[in-house]
Amino acid sequence: MAATRTLILSAALVLIGALIGPANQAFAEVVVTYTDVAVTGAVATNVTGVNAEGVIAGYYLGGKKGTTVSGFTMNGTTTSTIAIKGATSTRVNAINDSGTVVGGYVDRRGNEHGFVRTAAGTVTMLDDPDMVVTKAVRNYGTVATGINSSGVVVGYYYTTGPDKTDADIYVTHNHGFVRSGVGTFTTYDAPDAAVGGLPSVGTRLFGINDAGDMVGAYTYNVGPEIGPDTRNSGFEITVSGTFTEIVHSDPDTILNACYWTEPHGINDEGVIVGNSGNGCAGTEGGWLLSGGTFTTLAYQTADDIGQYALAYGINNSGVIGGSWGNGIGVRHGFTATTS
Repeated sequence: MAATRTLILSAALVLIGALIGPANQAFAEVVVTYTDVAVTGAVATNVTGVNAEGVIAGYYLGGKKGTTVSGFTMNGTTTSTIAIKGATSTRVNAINDSGTVVGGYVDRRGNEHGFVRTAAGTVTMLDDPDMVVTKAVRNYGTVATGINSSGVVVGYYYTTGPDKTDADIYVTHNHGFVRSGVGTFTTYDAPDAAVGGLPSVGTRLFGINDAGDMVGAYTYNVGPEIGPDTRNSGFEITVSGTFTEIVHSDPDTILNACYWTEPHGINDEGVIVGNSGNGCAGTEGGWLLSGGTFTTLAYQTADDIGQYALAYGINNSGVIGGSWGNGIGVRHGFTATTS
């Protein structure tokens, strides 16, 4: 770990209703303190979560050629690599307070599988039983992205195959899932989620807190024209079933198929972290949403060249896990707190 740095940032205040968006903005001053995280010898490091004990989880790019993706946990000065046997890559996407991690790995055929790994090292493989793989499917996968203290896992499964509206076009169809502590899978699809017409459609779940509130992202259409009438939005779905769309943007942003919002983590206080960007322009950035206030995250070093920060998890103490890059090849993880 490197030195800690503190930034004073502005946060845009918005009203929460059926849609969290750029209207009615005010500004507040927020202090964000970052601590750099880098796995020794890694080409790049991504932090995806921090539990109550301060154990950091994530994945890194390394190996002899610097091209192997492996998961890791970091407890103080001790770093443990997590690599599923036979996998070409392994990613750890979340950690709970018991030290159990979840993630996904890619097999030698290029298909993806989820997994749960306890702190003692016991691994359970996950393949959603609702996933239908036909001869027309080019590739498929199950990805575990979040886990709470009760061992409830969320994530999504996908298949890449013929578009449901045009069989000559191949589309990745996503569906969220919730896996109970005893291993029962339940599929979750956001209301009005698109089923075709774009390269990637459907619903993905990313995070869950101890109450069972979840966050994720989905694609939907607001009109007949694919692209200009398409939205890639985030959402929160509470345990009681209340659905709230989340859109992080400024008032000048033109919302279309290029722009996206992805909430990745939610803690027991309902504080959410995630990322948004413009895929056509190649821009992206992280944020925190608390009490209706969006705080944009930024990580700066002395050279301040093309830097960005992305957020993937937040624990009940408000510690954020994420990654930062400088636009010229450097990518490290970080933990961050706000005050």
